[in-house]
Amino acid sequence: MITKNTKYQINKLLKYMFLSILVFTNILFAKSINYTQQEIDYIKQNKTIKIAMLDNFKPFSFFENNKHQGLSVDILEKISILSGLKFNIQTSSWSTALNNFKEKKVDMISGISQTKKREKFALFSEPFYEIPTYVFGLKSDKIYKNNNNLKGKRVGVNKDMFYIDSLKELGIKVVEYPNNNQKAKALAFGKIDYYLSNYTTGLKAISSQSLTNIKPLDEFKSIKKEDIRYAINKYNKILHSIIEKSLNNIKENNINSLIYKWILEIKEIEVVNYINLTTPEEEYLKQKKKITMCIDPDWMPFEKFENGKHIGMSAEYFKIFQKNIPTSIEVIYTNTWSQSLEYAKSRKCDILSLAMETPERKEYLNFTKPYLSVPVVLATKLNITFIDKIKYLKNKKIGVVKNGAFSQLLKNEYKNLEIIEIDTVNQGLQKVENGELYGFVDTIISIGNQLQNNFTGMLKISARFDEKMNLSIGVRNDDPVLVGIFEKIIQTLSEESKYKILNKYISVKYEKGIDYIYLWYIIGVLLIIFLAFAYKQYILRKLNHTLEEKVEDRTKELIKKTEELEHSLREVSDSKKLIENIINNAPVRIFWKDKNSIYLGANKLFLNDADLEDKSQIIGKSDWDLKWKIEAQSYIDDDKYVMDTRESKIQFEETQTYEDGSKIYLVTSKIPLIDEHNNVIGVLGIYDDVTKQKLLQSELFKKDLQLFEQSKLASMGEMIGNIAHQWRQPLATINSSIIGIKTKIAMEKYDLSKEEERGSFLILLNTKFNSIEDNVEHLSTTINTFQDFIKEKKEIKKVILQDRIDLTLNILEVSLSNNFIELKNNVDYKKPIEITMVIGELSQVLTNIINNAKDVLKQNKVDKPWIAISLVKKENIAIITIEDNGGGIPDDIMPRIFDPYFTTKHESQGTGLGLHMSYKIIVESLKGRLWAENTNNGAKFFIELSLS
Repeated sequence: MITKNTKYQINKLLKYMFLSILVFTNILFAKSINYTQQEIDYIKQNKTIKIAMLDNFKPFSFFENNKHQGLSVDILEKISILSGLKFNIQTSSWSTALNNFKEKKVDMISGISQTKKREKFALFSEPFYEIPTYVFGLKSDKIYKNNNNLKGKRVGVNKDMFYIDSLKELGIKVVEYPNNNQKAKALAFGKIDYYLSNYTTGLKAISSQSLTNIKPLDEFKSIKKEDIRYAINKYNKILHSIIEKSLNNIKENNINSLIYKWILEIKEIEVVNYINLTTPEEEYLKQKKKITMCIDPDWMPFEKFENGKHIGMSAEYFKIFQKNIPTSIEVIYTNTWSQSLEYAKSRKCDILSLAMETPERKEYLNFTKPYLSVPVVLATKLNITFIDKIKYLKNKKIGVVKNGAFSQLLKNEYKNLEIIEIDTVNQGLQKVENGELYGFVDTIISIGNQLQNNFTGMLKISARFDEKMNLSIGVRNDDPVLVGIFEKIIQTLSEESKYKILNKYISVKYEKGIDYIYLWYIIGVLLIIFLAFAYKQYILRKLNHTLEEKVEDRTKELIKKTEELEHSLREVSDSKKLIENIINNAPVRIFWKDKNSIYLGANKLFLNDADLEDKSQIIGKSDWDLKWKIEAQSYIDDDKYVMDTRESKIQFEETQTYEDGSKIYLVTSKIPLIDEHNNVIGVLGIYDDVTKQKLLQSELFKKDLQLFEQSKLASMGEMIGNIAHQWRQPLATINSSIIGIKTKIAMEKYDLSKEEERGSFLILLNTKFNSIEDNVEHLSTTINTFQDFIKEKKEIKKVILQDRIDLTLNILEVSLSNNFIELKNNVDYKKPIEITMVIGELSQVLTNIINNAKDVLKQNKVDKPWIAISLVKKENIAIITIEDNGGGIPDDIMPRIFDPYFTTKHESQGTGLGLHMSYKIIVESLKGRLWAENTNNGAKFFIELSLS
């Protein structure tokens, strides 16, 4: 029979196992998605979310084989798994789906693009795919060469497409149709010249109607790609936050795998790539018999020589490139990458297929625009934990490919590492496996290929560098014509071709943070042990019942079963040690207390924090007995709350202060411990030390303050310059008046002994003094305006927007006038617009933007220069625009204009902080939006402020 003591021991073990499972489940939860308590409550209360989807939008959402499927559906399933939300998909046509969403009959809609018009009723997720738009035309078409050929042509588009206005601005005659089928039919019968569509639905319209005279011609790059997103009703900000966090948590490679599944399995369209070669380029290719190319002979999956044949990703790319030129490309065999570089130096090779630009290589090579950009990673043994910052590794032996572009970069940027050069990736990884190297650095593609094919279960990817390997075609620099030709060839390379090649060769994942899958394995083992012993206990109870009835007849069998039980208990003891080992090596602090907040146990990390050496030292103590007694009552109050309410407190921030005044920051989770009778018996806690992250945030804040001060000084300098402009004319007038009086006296123009001339002299003095008085008053007004602008305190105050604009313009108008720049004030003063804001900051932003516009107009020597400012109110939004006729901002500069220290001016003329601080003021302080666009005249800045 099983004694009461034995049952007690088994029950105690099962409770211990349950506690361990609870601990690690909490760890996994805490490290997954940081949902707020409000979001967690929302998920509990709203188990089903209604979402509208299209029924015929392949490959994103469509019906096929009686099943609703597509990329949008698969991503939604992943969101459901992560968040716990369930989705009720309601399919229909686009117009019906959009109307249902607007009327709030559904909570969400899929397959939607973001526009300003839709922002009035929807909150948008980040796009999970962007669809390129293609030009479809007749197979007999001889006119189309590139996007510019559409000007003046009749082009069919779907009704209400977001890019219709952009097409009209390009001079295209837009013809709207309700669907793709009608567009395709109109093209087939000559009613339009071309039509635009994403290529999958465009091709479907052709095939479903058997229109054999139409084909896709080219990608239409003059408009932005159609962004595919989820949208949530604007009132539902909590759901929007849950969807965004869930989407962000889906790893990039998981989304890519779905894109490969739904987008890239579709046959690649036949795009006609026209290369606009010049006459000298065409003659060059006719005369050149062949183009010689060197590759890396052992760098899979990028490229390799196998049985004398060029294989790999670069081989796929050059098959496409070869179709665009008549001259054959011949691969020259080499033994190593170093030899390929030597061949390029000695001109035995005209080009290198895949090469990263470096200063050393530019001595003998020119480089095209990169056509392949790949993350660089570090491979190590399995026992190495994830490495957050490479710079923290010291004196580690790290391998790289000999003469590789990344070799020199590592030597320059990471002087804390010992860099060892290896001939090939495979050799480098072998040395890592053998312990000769701590890790090996190369691209995620090449290392991933080796890990899957040659080192499965032996090595892993433990870190990712901030830098990427940007791979181009390297062309001998004594042949400028050839590099120009390949630059044009690369520009014709479609995104679909790139994805298809990547999909063929890549399927690698890298570790990002702690690999919790092993914890799940351990939990699985613990659950199996739990079930095994539960089953064994059931069998033993059944046997005991039989033994009680026939004890005398079956004594031997009882002894045998007793021996089995003893063996099982030994196994239980071993399992207990395993669980203790898991808890002690968990990457967080773990502790548990009784219902009086007295410690019952803790793991090693917690004991280290408490300056204790053994777990026995913590048992029986409370927080009042430990080094953080200053905050003991706060911790105990949290325990009491969790136990009294039976509610967990997850991921809350607190401090831990010591007697010497030092302090650390913690992120803590606590859950109540419940026994088999549903009684609260204590509390389980887990916390992480986040002090380093806090210090980093503090440093970033200090840098922001420094940037603000620098910007303020720059603005002050601009203001002083404007004051100088405004004072120059009045001072000149005053000086002229005084000189006039002195001259008259010196030349004795008046005989003051005569009454008539005394009167004339007094008239002269009165006229001059009035002029001086007027100008002094103007100077006083100017300096008062300047003082008002400078001395304004950073306080929140209700103001009139028109008054704030006038304050700035009064200071700047003379400077603009002196530079012959017309100020067009289009501000509507009839309806004053009130806003509550931090005063002074808007004036600083307006000053920065107008002064930048003034500098551009002067620099470009614009004929009849002007700057226009306007203010309009739309619903609860005020929009200020500032436009000039300076020619606009170059496209390659536009994305960087708000970056800190970015400037196109000489270092003596600008710091590059004005627009950066303007952006921070509008977005972070005034909670608005700031952006710029190019118009037909020049640049136009938009300041959008909420009036609520």
